[in-house]
Amino acid sequence: MNEFSDQNLAFWMLENRAYGYTFRLHFRRSAWRYALVFGLFGLVGLALGVMESIGPPPFSPTLPLASCVACFGCGAFVCDIAWVRMHKRVWPFREKVTDWSVVEKIAGGEMPV
Repeated sequence: MNEFSDQNLAFWMLENRAYGYTFRLHFRRSAWRYALVFGLFGLVGLALGVMESIGPPPFSPTLPLASCVACFGCGAFVCDIAWVRMHKRVWPFREKVTDWSVVEKIAGGEMPV
């Protein structure tokens, strides 16, 4: 099932309306994705670190690839933080222009989209 169905998105909008658009709500909804991404980056970084400890890579002996992977993962996380901050700033406007009765109907499954 698609996690981003209209009913789920409407429920999340109602949750944002009740509690405000916060980092906590966003990261709670995306926790398993972050665990998956950081786990993948961790495994790749670990593999590259082990390979670099055996000997320098032949194509670039001065570039520590494991630290590049770590920096790339941290950069992606910082990008997500910036994205959440931007959405947090525009949330008051979205709250004003949204027809909440329609959102409540969609969240309750009463309205086919």
